[in-house]
Amino acid sequence: MNIKIPHHQLVHQIQHSGKEASSLRQLIKRLETLLPKRLQGIRAECHGKGSAATRHALVDARYHAYIEEYLSLLEQGLRQRITYETSVMLYQARQSLRRSPPSRFP
Repeated sequence: MNIKIPHHQLVHQIQHSGKEASSLRQLIKRLETLLPKRLQGIRAECHGKGSAATRHALVDARYHAYIEEYLSLLEQGLRQRITYETSVMLYQARQSLRRSPPSRFP
């Protein structure tokens, strides 16, 4: 993170990364509920019964694509959240430096 980022850019970054993190968090929660349903759908299409169908569904390329999609969005969401929290900490640090009285010692 660039600690010398101008104030207006820092505020924009906080707003943008906060909104992105929030929307990605909602999307991730939706995918968390959807992933078992997708597995059940693939399992229903597989030949066999019981655990054999489950094993086939777990190694299916479509299920792996769903997992990759979920993990990719999870990574993006975590990166946005880290960017948001780091930017907020920088903003708060700058505010605290402005409020502190000047030091008497050089």
